[in-house]
Amino acid sequence: MKVRQEIPFKGSVAERWYFYCPGCYAHRVAQGDTDEDALIRSLHVCSTAKHQFNFDADFPTFSPSILSNFTPGDVCHCYVVGGKIQFLDDCTHPLRGQTVDVLDIPTPDPYYELTKYRLEE
Repeated sequence: MKVRQEIPFKGSVAERWYFYCPGCYAHRVAQGDTDEDALIRSLHVCSTAKHQFNFDADFPTFSPSILSNFTPGDVCHCYVVGGKIQFLDDCTHPLRGQTVDVLDIPTPDPYYELTKYRLEE
């Protein structure tokens, strides 16, 4: 599974789906983050209110492009099409200009573990 549906807050309307970005992950590890912190900070969340999604967890496609400014001066801008991430030239991480596979959601999934309390709301 390459993308996972986010556990919604009570009363949420739009579905949100997330994936882990290998470019942002590599950048965060190079900056000295622990593996788990780098993974959390490499997370991209897409709302069906803003993005079209094909609802294929193994070969996801989101449209339009995804722009993430995870810290000041750090940019990740990409298209996700058919399970591949196409990084655009305005990215500031090492995968700028490359196309790579979307990462599998790890087990255990640290973002799910952080948000599973929402199931109890």
